[in-house]
Amino acid sequence: ECQSINRQIQETTAELQSLRRATAPLEEEVKRLDVRIKSIQAQINAAIAKQKKLEKEVADREVKLAEHYVLFGKKIRELYKSLRGSSLLVQLLSRVGVGKINRELAYQGMASDVDKQLILGLSDEILSLEKDKKGLEKQKLNLATLQKNLDEQAGFFRKEVATSKKYQSELEGKIAALSARQQEILGEKQGTFQTTVG
Repeated sequence: ECQSINRQIQETTAELQSLRRATAPLEEEVKRLDVRIKSIQAQINAAIAKQKKLEKEVADREVKLAEHYVLFGKKIRELYKSLRGSSLLVQLLSRVGVGKINRELAYQGMASDVDKQLILGLSDEILSLEKDKKGLEKQKLNLATLQKNLDEQAGFFRKEVATSKKYQSELEGKIAALSARQQEILGEKQGTFQTTVG
């Protein structure tokens, strides 16, 4: 029985050493992966922080755009009222000096140009805002996908190492139990040997 236990100890020890040799590269890969994971996680966190800052900027721009839109609406109403209220010809004829007429025409032309610029700026801002919103949504999806893939890979390697370590621990326990049993048998034989000699 002692030889059988000794053989089992040797086989189990060989299996344990083989398992350790097989697990060592996996453990090294997990260490390298952990370093890469930390680096990628830092990049993801930086991208998320940048994204949150951009979201705030977009929200602020939306508020400003709403304010501009309200002002623009008021200007359109005023322009409509002034055009409906009296025609330009009536306004021109009612004013007495040519200088006043020229100034009024120049003023209305400038006001019209400013309104046109406001309209162009407003439409450009709306387009830019929509583009940025779509970009943010796309970036959110990409970051979520990256995070998910990273978590899955890290989980897989950690699970494999944990399973291997657990099995190694079981083998070590088996070796310890077999060694204890071997010592017990040797102790019994030695006790029997002393009893028969003594």
